[in-house]
Amino acid sequence: MRKLIARFLARLAAALSTVEAKVEPVLAPVEQAVERVAEEITTTIKDITMAKQITDTGTATLALALLSAAGNPVADPITLTSSDPAIVTALLGADGKSVTVTATGKLGVATVTATAGTLTATYEITVVVGPAAKLTLDEVSV
Repeated sequence: MRKLIARFLARLAAALSTVEAKVEPVLAPVEQAVERVAEEITTTIKDITMAKQITDTGTATLALALLSAAGNPVADPITLTSSDPAIVTALLGADGKSVTVTATGKLGVATVTATAGTLTATYEITVVVGPAAKLTLDEVSV
């Protein structure tokens, strides 16, 4: 019985070696592709994070898409709101596919919300101080 089990285990080990040898050349390119996609996703996430900040006189353009479950464009009306219009305003582009976010001068964080029926999408924008634009020097009275 031991010899039978030993022979079975030897054949199983040989079969696993053969499978491994056949799978390895196929698996390596898949692993490389997954690593490339992961790098692209990380880069995209970093780009999106950077785009969330504008200066106190700046604007940002956001992409807007209302899609069906199959990925087809839907032409339902979209409403845009800003959680704090003193920080940013949001305007739907003429193409219906973009939103222009404009800083109104006040520093802080505001959320732009797009609503279509029961669906909502939000995008947080931080408004930071822009570069110096004016320098004055006046006499001080004593």
